[in-house]
Amino acid sequence: MNVLVLGSGGREHSLCYNLIKSKKISNLWCMPGNAGINKIAKFSNLNTDDNQSILNFCIKKKINLVIPGSEEFLAKGVGDYLRLNGIKVFGPSKKSALLESSKIFTKQICEIGNIKTAKWEVFKNSKIALKKIRKLKFPIVIKLDKLAAGKGVLVAKDLEDAKRFLKKVEQGKIGDSNSKIIIEKKLTGKEASFFYVVDGNSSKFIGSAQDYKRVGENNTGLNTGGMGCISPSSYENEKNIKLINKKFIEPTIKAMNFLGYPFKGILYAGLMFTKSDIFLIEYNIRLGDPECQALIARLASNFLDICIATEEQKLKDIQINLSAKKSICIVMASKGYPENYKSGYTIKGIDKVNGNNIVFHAGTDIKNGKFITNGGRVLNIVTKSIFNLLHHNPKILFGFSSNIDESIISHHDHHMCHAYYGYIACPNRNTPLLVFTMDGFGDGANGTVSIAEPGKPLHEISRSSNCNIGRMYRYATLMLGMNDLL
Repeated sequence: MNVLVLGSGGREHSLCYNLIKSKKISNLWCMPGNAGINKIAKFSNLNTDDNQSILNFCIKKKINLVIPGSEEFLAKGVGDYLRLNGIKVFGPSKKSALLESSKIFTKQICEIGNIKTAKWEVFKNSKIALKKIRKLKFPIVIKLDKLAAGKGVLVAKDLEDAKRFLKKVEQGKIGDSNSKIIIEKKLTGKEASFFYVVDGNSSKFIGSAQDYKRVGENNTGLNTGGMGCISPSSYENEKNIKLINKKFIEPTIKAMNFLGYPFKGILYAGLMFTKSDIFLIEYNIRLGDPECQALIARLASNFLDICIATEEQKLKDIQINLSAKKSICIVMASKGYPENYKSGYTIKGIDKVNGNNIVFHAGTDIKNGKFITNGGRVLNIVTKSIFNLLHHNPKILFGFSSNIDESIISHHDHHMCHAYYGYIACPNRNTPLLVFTMDGFGDGANGTVSIAEPGKPLHEISRSSNCNIGRMYRYATLMLGMNDLL
C-alpha cells in the first residue's frame, strides 16, 4: 500500500523510521519532510496548508492511508476532507480534534464525563483575565484556549510573570492574540503523559513519557515545544495503565460519542499525579514531539498495523507490544531558540553516531550535499538509558569485547530478578506471598512490591523511585566514598 505522512519534524522522522520496516508498504511519502526524512521516504513540493492540494496528491499517487503528524493538520479538518473522498486517515475529525484545539472544550468534556481536572475559569481576553489575576494568590496556571505550538501554557509565579505572558499573547508572539484565556488552580505533584490508541469504541495503551518543556538546564528558562523526554514515565505500571483508561480515556470516549464526535486516533493524556489523586491537565490528539521519538524506540509493533486497525475499528483484534527497556530523547536546538535564532549552519558529526543511538531530524535541510540547520529544534538524539546500555553492552561496563553470541542472551529487569530469587529461596512459597525488594537504584528504581502465587509468574504491583531504605543505603555508601558505578 501507499502511505503519506504529513509533517516535517522529528516526530514524523521517527514515524517513517518505524513505518518503512513494514512489508505492507509499497511507497512511503512524507510531506513536506526534511533532510533526514527524505533519506528514507519520498517527498515533493506539496502545499500541505491546503486540504485540496493534499487530496489531489493522494489521488495522483494512489495513497491508501494518510498519517498526519501534527495537530494543525487535524484541527484544519484534513481527516474529514480525505475520508469524504474514500482515503483512510489515522487521526480524529475536525470536531473531535477540539480535544486539543480548544482547552475549553476539553474542560466541558471533563464535566460531561465526570473527569477530574483542576478548577478553572474562562475569560474573553487578556485584559479581563488580568483583572481577575490581580486578586489571586500565586502560583497560578494560565492557558490559551487555542493551539499555540506547545507554548500556550504558563505556570505564573507572580503577577509580573503573568503580565509578561499576557503581553506576548496580545502582541501575537504566543498563539492567537484573540484566543480566550483560561485560569486554573495550580496542582502540586508530578506530571506524566499516557498515550492510548482509540478507534471510536475501544482503546489500547501505547506507552508513557515524561517531557521537559524548558529550554535551560534542569528544566529552567523559557517554555518551548519540548527539549527532551524519557519513556516510560515513573508512573507506568499495569495498575496505572488500567486506572487511567477507566477514569479518563473511557469516559472521554463515551462523552465524545454522546456529543456525536466519535474519536479515532491517538489520545494523549497529560496528567498530574498528586499525593491524593490523578488529574487531567490536557488532552492532545497526536503523538507528542519529542515523546513520539522516545516511544518509537520502545514500540516492538509496526505502527502501520496500529493505524489500519484504528481506522477500521479493529483495535481489539491486535496486540500492541512495548519494550520494557527505557529510552531517552534529547533535543538539540539552535542558539537563541525559542526566541530569535539563525539558520543555515553546517551540521557535523551525525555520521559518527553509533548504533546504540538514533538521530531523528527536525529542522534540517541539505545544501551542497551537507546537512544544515533550518529551524529552532534541529536534531533529536534517541538512545536507551544508561541502565540498559550497561546491561546490553558489556564493553561499556568492563572495557573488553566478548565472543558470546548476544542473540542468545536474555535480559531481565533488575528488581524482578531480586524478587524471583527471594521467592525461590522462601520455604513458604506454596502459599500466596508478598515479595519486597530494596536496592540502591537498580534499573531506575529502589524498591518494588510483587504478588507471588503458586504456579503463576510474579506480578509486580508497585515500584518506587522515591526515598526509602534502599536509597538511603545508596546515599550512605556514596558519603563513605564507595564506588558508584553510575
